[in-house]
Amino acid sequence: MSNRLILSLLLAVHRAGPIAVSDLATATGINDTAVSQALRLLRASGAVWADKDGRIVRYSLRDEEIGTLLDALTKAGDDRDRDQFR
Repeated sequence: MSNRLILSLLLAVHRAGPIAVSDLATATGINDTAVSQALRLLRASGAVWADKDGRIVRYSLRDEEIGTLLDALTKAGDDRDRDQFR
């Protein structure tokens, strides 16, 4: 499993808030099976938690510090992109 896939999922979960597997798959362009496998790893590592609502499971970041880190990575990427066009 690639770091890009994990990062894409974490960013999508962070931006969307509680989100279901199928919505994550649509948002990231990653198939449902790969999303489910990655979410299992992220749950096991404590990065996300799952909240079951009937048959739907929605995932959220477990820790605000992860969100802060994702914001910093996004800002750094945006700054780097702006610097390329100066």
